[in-house]
Amino acid sequence: MSSSQRKIGEFREIEKLIEETEVPQSNGRTKPIIEFSARIYAIDKNDKQVKLTIVRRGLTKNAINVNYTTVNGVAKRDQHFLFKSKSLQFVANEAKRDIYIDLIQGDDWRINHVFYVHLKVEDQSKGDKTKLGNCANARILFVRENYSFDGLPTIEFTKNNYLVTESIGWMRVCVTKSYTGCLPNGVSINFDTQDGSADAYSDYMPIKNGQLIFNDQEYQKYIDIQILNEGKDVKDQTFTLEIKRVHDPNFSIGAKCKTTITIVPDNKMLKNVMNIHRLLGHYLKKMSPGQQSWREQILNAVSVNAGDLTNATICDCITHALAFPWKFTFAFIPPPSLMNGYPSFIFALVVIGFLTAIVGDLASIFGCMVGIKDSVTAITLVALGTSMPDTFASKFAAENDDSADNAIGNVTGSNSVNVFLGLGVSWVVAAIYWAFKGEEFRVESGDLSFRQVKAALIRLKPIEANRSA
Repeated sequence: MSSSQRKIGEFREIEKLIEETEVPQSNGRTKPIIEFSARIYAIDKNDKQVKLTIVRRGLTKNAINVNYTTVNGVAKRDQHFLFKSKSLQFVANEAKRDIYIDLIQGDDWRINHVFYVHLKVEDQSKGDKTKLGNCANARILFVRENYSFDGLPTIEFTKNNYLVTESIGWMRVCVTKSYTGCLPNGVSINFDTQDGSADAYSDYMPIKNGQLIFNDQEYQKYIDIQILNEGKDVKDQTFTLEIKRVHDPNFSIGAKCKTTITIVPDNKMLKNVMNIHRLLGHYLKKMSPGQQSWREQILNAVSVNAGDLTNATICDCITHALAFPWKFTFAFIPPPSLMNGYPSFIFALVVIGFLTAIVGDLASIFGCMVGIKDSVTAITLVALGTSMPDTFASKFAAENDDSADNAIGNVTGSNSVNVFLGLGVSWVVAAIYWAFKGEEFRVESGDLSFRQVKAALIRLKPIEANRSA
């Protein structure tokens, strides 16, 4: 055997040994993975396309074929972006590849509009162990820029703390750049790990003067830290990761410049999960609407601030005094825990109908006393009392939603229920009653259409205010 063949054989044996023993590569990874370089890519209204980077980590000696596909989110294909599904081939030792997704300009982009790009492995050579990383699904997000007190965009950690198990192997810390514009030259930061109760090289692999670079439209990136498993049952251990410097005078370090990583033993993590499960069930039971019995309902109705007199305010006392007749009346409705809530639902509808009839009669009597027509009373006093809850519901929906679709649905839905159920059911019952009497049931239309149009216009005001804002 020649010396050159002997060297080739030795080289292959070394490569095989590296794979079997998982010796870390220059990028810190042992097992080969492929994923996007960032979790989130940010765009603004002036962008014509978004640039994403696919990276390979670990051993890259084999060729591999991958496919990426755009997927709808709140942002839709052919409305906000052009659909794209394409296959790529990474040749041996190729570590990264840039891809581009075309955006549709002039569309109505709103805050938190998002769509996704999914990555998957199509074909790989025999023996290749490349897997998809945690960032195989990238988000393209339209975000609002955040600035510090000095007016500069910030770079900071996404969370103040992380909880991991000692057997996790690698954990990932996310870093967010608040600036949404494209950075052709990039902006880099330096970061260090610092010991707490956890010891470097014993509980985790330390990082000194580490560097993370934000390129182009990368908005949220990640830092990988290796967690070492001692195999001992010890108490929780912590260490910190801190951003030391930003190499760009146009950026500043945000408030979350330091994050704490807590390493929990595996058996203790299971106990924590069980405790969280028990507490979650307890608090969900506390948060369930309604009371469990008539006694609890009556006590809650006659008590100020649900019995918490220590924290009760004067406003709570006044509100309780004004609402006491209604609270006490509704306290006798069957509790929701009885027969899956069906009696509560039926009796609540009956009581609401009874109170509505009383309110209508009182409004009619008041109008008769002051000389106001029933039609005027109906579109003022009665309409105000029945429409105010829907008006505020539409207002809150218009303020909190991106598109105000829920507010419009509430306007049309509440009016439809009022017309088709409120009027329809009562008229059907009346028609059946008078049919048995042998008489015709007739209702004059009057100005019913005027009332419905006015109610719809009143409820649409908060929606228009939200759109103009």
